[in-house]
Amino acid sequence: MSHADWLKPLFDSKNLKNCANVIAKQINQDKKSLKIKCIIVTGMSGAIIGGLVSAKTNLPLVVVRKDDKSHSGHNVEFSDDLKNCNACFLDDLISSGNTLERVIVNISRRMWRVKIAKIYLYNDMYNKERYNYGENMNLLEDGGYNGIFDFLNEKYKIFVINASDYFVSKKEEK
Repeated sequence: MSHADWLKPLFDSKNLKNCANVIAKQINQDKKSLKIKCIIVTGMSGAIIGGLVSAKTNLPLVVVRKDDKSHSGHNVEFSDDLKNCNACFLDDLISSGNTLERVIVNISRRMWRVKIAKIYLYNDMYNKERYNYGENMNLLEDGGYNGIFDFLNEKYKIFVINASDYFVSKKEEK
């Protein structure tokens, strides 16, 4: 199964809107207490849902590219006024945790004193056995679990959204 197959529901406008609404609601609940000033995303799926969530939360979007050569010459795209602030990170929960590590490293290199205050994970075909984000975090099938991701002696709060609960089934559309 390809990466695109895992994210197929995000390419349906109703499903995308439902998932973005759930994530935006959670970020809006957290942004004052965690002092979140921006949303960080990576990849095509991150840019798709991140733009909607950014608009719904009134938070600027930061895009982290993969560590390859791109036309821009930068692997992090952001506004210069996003220094010394807390951010949240949206991820599709598809791989082994390497994306989280790459983003944390790139953000710390490129953005001055930006700390990821919380990570919001979403996926359509949720399968907890597939993912290993460290022994401190147990991903629960019902979603909404606040866990911890431990990386380089830093602890990151995680909110897991079982996005499949919010996707519109083909039966409901008719």
